[in-house]
Amino acid sequence: MKKIIKISFVILGLIICTNLTAQTSKEYNDSGEKAFGEQRYEDAFNLFDKAVKADNSFAIGYGNRGYLYYMFGEYEKALADQNKAIELAPDTAILWINRGLLYIAMGNFNSALSDITKYLSFAPNDGGGYFFRAQAFAGKNLYDKAIVDLNKSIELAPTPEVFDMRGQMYKRLEKFDLAIADFDQALALNPQFTSAILNKAQAMNSVGKTTEAIEIINKAIDAGYFTGNPSGYSLVGNLYGSIGNFTEAVNNFRKCEAAGSKDANMYNNKAACEIELTLLDDALSSINKSLEFEPGVFNSYMTRANIYYRLGKFEAGLLDAEKAVSMEPDNLGALNAKGLFLLDLGRRSEAEAVGKRIEELQNK
Repeated sequence: MKKIIKISFVILGLIICTNLTAQTSKEYNDSGEKAFGEQRYEDAFNLFDKAVKADNSFAIGYGNRGYLYYMFGEYEKALADQNKAIELAPDTAILWINRGLLYIAMGNFNSALSDITKYLSFAPNDGGGYFFRAQAFAGKNLYDKAIVDLNKSIELAPTPEVFDMRGQMYKRLEKFDLAIADFDQALALNPQFTSAILNKAQAMNSVGKTTEAIEIINKAIDAGYFTGNPSGYSLVGNLYGSIGNFTEAVNNFRKCEAAGSKDANMYNNKAACEIELTLLDDALSSINKSLEFEPGVFNSYMTRANIYYRLGKFEAGLLDAEKAVSMEPDNLGALNAKGLFLLDLGRRSEAEAVGKRIEELQNK
């Protein structure tokens, strides 16, 4: 399962101190911060926008408007505002880390490292800065360097999030005992920290303690820690599936679905378990949802082709097999599926041509 590292972002408005030359800009900005605190984000954006239009040298306004652009997913506009804010107030430390975090969200990890390192030159004792720079190192798969920064962050500010992230780094390095120890540290600080619960269960599964991993997740679910969060059901479903308990796996995937999950991978796993239980119509529904949430996935087309084959829907299955071949022309599994569908449809000459292509690839 993919693990996505959570990215935080530092709100500017209450931290930056700059020379505010236009009272109207400050008033707009103050009103914008109030609206932001009340989660009226569109109103906040409009007020920050008015602040910079009233005074185009108002750094705090650019920084705050840039943050809203970031929230709205408009990263290029966010970057333009952060650049302007830094141009106007280059000695304002928080601007550098904010732009660094934006670069992380954009996948530009080298620029993120540069900006966050600049921030740390202003604030060498800020544990958060080392935590965020570790995120950039992790984005470059430099897990050992990330751990060095996380060690420093723990020294300065030992939070559950830092222990959890260091555990993730150890897990990626397959140092599972160290990873589990860190997840335990995170949970000692916050027993309801779902990220650490999930990560600990994954690490335990990696060392063959799948039953214990399932118990950890189920206990957290029963305690209400995953209320409104489908990820617990998804992971425990995967764990049940890995030990061949497909009934319990499907039961948990259904709970995940009922909780509103839009995770394409979960629906793919649900379909695979439903196939094992010969719940083919349910499996078809699941794989269709997987493709709805994440179109164009090779494995999803292959899974649906398999379901169509079992249902005797050879025309539909051939379409999916052909789609899979178009995505990976030399994939033997996809070619073999296409050939089987062609044979079942009586299109022998086309099936023989596919067979020859398979032989060519096998003899390479």
